[in-house]
Amino acid sequence: MASRLVENVYEAYKMVAPSSKASNSVMFWTYDHEAILCREVVNVHPYTTKKGSTQRSSMWEKIADTLNKCSVPKFRVGNSCLQA
Repeated sequence: MASRLVENVYEAYKMVAPSSKASNSVMFWTYDHEAILCREVVNVHPYTTKKGSTQRSSMWEKIADTLNKCSVPKFRVGNSCLQA
């Protein structure tokens, strides 16, 4: 029964796993992604500015740029992905 479950999970993964050649592939979120995002938010402090302000927007852009420069783990984020 366990092997059947593993097989089903693997089949589901193959259906949604991004192709390395696809330009608009889905990014799979991992613990490493979460840790790096949290470090960047703590470093930049975007919540110290008023919500909706240009300063806050520029801080989120800085975070997105920094994350997209990471090679491992690979991020694919835009400004609208991060704003809260």
